Amino acid sequence: AVDGDTIEVQDGTQSPGSNIVVDKSVTIQSANGPSSTTIDASGNAFGFEIDAGANPNDVTIKGLTITGADQGIIVSDNADPSEVENLVIRNNVLESNTDNGIFLSDTATSTVIDNNEFNSNGGDDEFDNADNGLLVLGDADAIELTDNTFDGNTEAGVHIDNAGAGTSGDNSFNEFKDNTFTNNGDA
Repeated sequence: AVDGDTIEVQDGTQSPGSNIVVDKSVTIQSANGPSSTTIDASGNAFGFEIDAGANPNDVTIKGLTITGADQGIIVSDNADPSEVENLVIRNNVLESNTDNGIFLSDTATSTVIDNNEFNSNGGDDEFDNADNGLLVLGDADAIELTDNTFDGNTEAGVHIDNAGAGTSGDNSFNEFKDNTFTNNGDA
């Protein structure tokens, strides 16, 4: 894929043998929505790894069910300086991932997370801050979190931790509204 491409995932269950690394500015979407298209990342550390070291701005992931990974979607912070701007995560179902549905590190800025379902994520207690629908660490900034449902996540629907090593802990939510939280451990 090259910057600007749209990758359409066909109906059915796709089982990638390794992490799906996103290092380009692309849109990854299902053909017919999350009830028709599943990424079963069982055995993988990540369903989708947005590689901040490659600086892939303008990434969209929409219309998928993502299940079975340690982290359903992660914005990695494996290079310095690195940043991911204009990330859109929309109309997905993130369920039964063993650590977090989505993990935003301090390299994520201008992120829109809307109309997603975060169901039954967590349960392995492998590391601190795990077992959430959404985990936000460090200086992740300018986040819009709207119209999401968080249900049955082991620890919390949303966990915001400003204590990231070497960060100023300056998380900011531009918009946090119309989210529903039920049956989460600490939410």
